[in-house]
Amino acid sequence: MKKIEFTPQEDVEVFLDDPLNISFFNEISEGGRHFGVFEPLEFFNILFEQCAIIEANQDKPLTVVNHLKNLDLDKYSLYYLFACIIERLDTPFQTQGRDYIKPLNGYLLWVSKNCISFIRKEFIKLEQELFPETDLKPKKEKNEEIQLNAQQLFEGYTNSQLVLIFYYFFKQYGLEPRRNIDISPMAKFIHLITGKEFKAITSSDFYKKLNKVPNFKTDKELIKDLESIRPLFKRVQLSEVIKLIENEIETARNELNKTKK
Repeated sequence: MKKIEFTPQEDVEVFLDDPLNISFFNEISEGGRHFGVFEPLEFFNILFEQCAIIEANQDKPLTVVNHLKNLDLDKYSLYYLFACIIERLDTPFQTQGRDYIKPLNGYLLWVSKNCISFIRKEFIKLEQELFPETDLKPKKEKNEEIQLNAQQLFEGYTNSQLVLIFYYFFKQYGLEPRRNIDISPMAKFIHLITGKEFKAITSSDFYKKLNKVPNFKTDKELIKDLESIRPLFKRVQLSEVIKLIENEIETARNELNKTKK
């Protein structure tokens, strides 16, 4: 793959000189429908670096797609980036006077339709993976469909992470286990929502973890779990819960640093 010269910008306002860029900024800023997927400055640096790489290597669409797929991003962030790349490359964009993007061909960012079509195919695959077509599946009873959707939503999370998801959500809105809500019904509720098998409250792993949450792990393990659940809240713009989680991460890191001294 051909290398490109790209210097990350340090001021997001540098990018706000174009209507489409402003539209992207509004989408990922607080109040936007994709708030929390990216920090705006991080997003624009990634977007225009990838656009430059794509333009330089547009004669190798498979190499381009493999490069994009291997970016260190979660699936939803990658999905959103694909969508923005396609829209940016499909929209005429003069680069004269814009130091953050230096195209190879004159001063117009241009990529072949063939290369864009490969990127679009990968975008569609991601979209189908993230948002499966439920209409094509055999019809199920309503309660079965609800349980299936819940299991898909929480698939891949450990029991510890599931407990933390519910703990921080309820805590933000005034219900804290062991303080003002009994953990027994809360454990049963987590079983109900996640579809995890329930036999008896005394044998419930959720119940055991709620007895100690959030301190049922070392600080290092807790930080890892909190960083895993944070994107879930970002996708639905629960900013107050995100702040609660980020404060807990900071506290755990401070405690971890104290033990190292």
